[in-house]
Amino acid sequence: MATQTIKLPWQARLLRNGIGGLSYVAPQLAGRMVLKLFLQPRRAAGNKSSKFLQSAQRLQVEHNALRLQSYRWGTGTRKALLVHGWEHDARRWHALAPRLVALGYEVTAIDGPAHGASEGTTTSIPDFSAALAATVQQLGLFDLIVAHSFGAACSAWMLGMLGVPQPQRVVLMGAPTSGEYMTGAFADGFGLSQRLKRLFNQALQHEFGQPASYYAMKSMPTEHLPPALIVHDRNDLRVDFRYGQELQQHWPNSELLATSKLGHSGILHSTEVLDKIVTFVGGADHPR
Repeated sequence: MATQTIKLPWQARLLRNGIGGLSYVAPQLAGRMVLKLFLQPRRAAGNKSSKFLQSAQRLQVEHNALRLQSYRWGTGTRKALLVHGWEHDARRWHALAPRLVALGYEVTAIDGPAHGASEGTTTSIPDFSAALAATVQQLGLFDLIVAHSFGAACSAWMLGMLGVPQPQRVVLMGAPTSGEYMTGAFADGFGLSQRLKRLFNQALQHEFGQPASYYAMKSMPTEHLPPALIVHDRNDLRVDFRYGQELQQHWPNSELLATSKLGHSGILHSTEVLDKIVTFVGGADHPR
């Protein structure tokens, strides 16, 4: 697995070491503390001052007694939903959204739970996926879904497992293919000991009733899924390229766009990728 080497700030190292000491006195509490850290994204700064977001019509979605912020551009007859990744927000789509509006789409981008201007402090694959399902139910059928990273994993889980109306086409960018990868990347990045890893995984299974490995795309039913464009960079240091390959092999009627030297987030702004997305979705039929 290719991952970036992370040098933790001293505060994070102190917290980790403190939880490690606590694990010998109150192991279950220590596991729950690690789980909370895993589920709690840091909000990106500058959301309120974004001119891109200020140009949008603002809508809200209700999800588990939380208000989720969404943004809409265009008045086209086709509808697109854009889904950001972990610790990102709707600003990530400033390059793609205008291209889709020009193509005749009404474009909606959402700030997921605990992200951007949305309410909440924690989220997870099942929670984020359910929030996307609520968005589909409340804002109507989308003809296209484009999603990145954690948002792509949750979009795939929603489409495969939650029984929502299917879009005509899907674009999944830099997507991890299992919850087990995400927990492993967090544990390694935070420098958890083997003891804390075990307690963390026990707390996660107790909280959700399933191990992280349950949330794997390879275990989803696929016969009902729409055509998909899978975009993944060979030099992605956050989510290894092999996950893009695995996703393309598992998803029927899909194609893989393998880029180079763009990294995990560079694919969102690449002219090569944007042009390919426009070509992929431009020929989609109008709403049924």
